[in-house]
Amino acid sequence: MKIAIVTDSTANLTEEECKAWGISVVPLYLNLGSASYLDGVELSSEEFYKRMKDENTLPTTSQPSPGLFLETFERLLKTHDCVVAVLLSGKLSGTVHSAETARDLLCTERIHVIDSQVVEYALGALVLEMAKAVRLADEQGTVCDVQGLVERMAQIRAEMHMYIAMDSLENLRLGGRIGAAAALLGSMMQIKPVIWLSDGQVGVFEKVRTYKKAVDSIMSRMFEQMRNAGPCEIMLIHSVTDLDVVRRWVDTVKEALPEARVSYRMLAPIVGVHVGFGGLGAIYYARCEAQ
Repeated sequence: MKIAIVTDSTANLTEEECKAWGISVVPLYLNLGSASYLDGVELSSEEFYKRMKDENTLPTTSQPSPGLFLETFERLLKTHDCVVAVLLSGKLSGTVHSAETARDLLCTERIHVIDSQVVEYALGALVLEMAKAVRLADEQGTVCDVQGLVERMAQIRAEMHMYIAMDSLENLRLGGRIGAAAALLGSMMQIKPVIWLSDGQVGVFEKVRTYKKAVDSIMSRMFEQMRNAGPCEIMLIHSVTDLDVVRRWVDTVKEALPEARVSYRMLAPIVGVHVGFGGLGAIYYARCEAQ
C-alpha cells in the first residue's frame, strides 16, 4: 500500500528532509502587524526572527485553513492509496480540526488524521520515523499499515522528552500568558522558567534563578536519563543569536553521550513567538534497534 505522509510546519523539518523522505507540509500562518504569511513558504525562520525583533507588537499565529489541507489531500490521493496526516497537539492548536474538516469534505476513508500530542521537532522526529518506516516497507516489499505506523509513533513518543529554557518572560507577558506584575517580579529576581511538553500541552516544569541554571538543569536531566540508553537522538533547539553558544553545547552533549546522534536547529517560529529570543532546549529519545 502506497502511503503519503503529511505534517504541519511546526514540525520544524528542513526542505531537504521533506524532499528526501517524501513528506508534505501544510503551513500554519504567522501574523505580523496587519499581514499574514504562510510559515516557511512566504516567511523563513530567519526572516521571522528578524521581523519579530523589529516589530512593536508580538506576532501571533493561526492554524491552516481546511482549504490548505483539502488541496494537499486531493493532490496526494491521486498517486497514493492513503494519506496519513500527523499534526501538532490538538491541545495547542486547531490544526487537527482543520485537517478533519478537509477529510470530511472529501468523504473518504483513505485519509487518516493523527493528533501527535507533541509539537516542534518532537513532531518532526515522529514524522521522520514514520516516513522511514514507509520507505523501508516499500523497499522490502512488505505491507506497511496505518495502525502499525500509529503504534510505532506512540512507542517512540512515550520515550521522548522536550524541555526549553527561556531567557526572558517578555513574550509570555506580551502574549497575555502572564501578567505585567508577574513578569516584572520575575525579571527583578532573574526567574527563568524551564518549559516542557507533557500530555499534549506545554507547561512550566520548573523555575530557577539565572538562565545558566535553567540550561544546566535541562542538560543534567538529559545526561541522567540518556546515560545508559545507548544510541539516542538529541536535537538542541534554540532562538539565540550567538551560534557559538549552541555549538559549545553540542560539543558538551557529544562528550557526555558519545553514542548519541546530536544536532541543532532554530526554534520553529510558531514556538518562537512564545519563547522569545535566547531560548535553548533539547528534544531527545532513545533509538530503537528496529530503526
